[in-house]
Amino acid sequence: MRRIGLAASKIAKGNIWFYHLAVVLIASLFAIFLFLVCGFSIALTLFVFSLLAHQPVFVRIFKICLKFLGISIGIIAFIAVLKNIKFTSKT
Repeated sequence: MRRIGLAASKIAKGNIWFYHLAVVLIASLFAIFLFLVCGFSIALTLFVFSLLAHQPVFVRIFKICLKFLGISIGIIAFIAVLKNIKFTSKT
């Protein structure tokens, strides 16, 4: 989470508003990437289980898993943004 702030400060170069924008963008992009990778692995796992069980895809389980994944990744991204809030610029 600290690396988000380091990358954002290098991008912003002293501009506090651009720093906050960079922090939110980096955290959001990482959260979306993480959601897609984890969601694909969940979908693949449920697809393999449905093939082995000779039953249709577990749509209800898939929706529940993606909801919990989205909530947990959202909370982690929100905490990452909160940890990187700056009120003054140290230049």
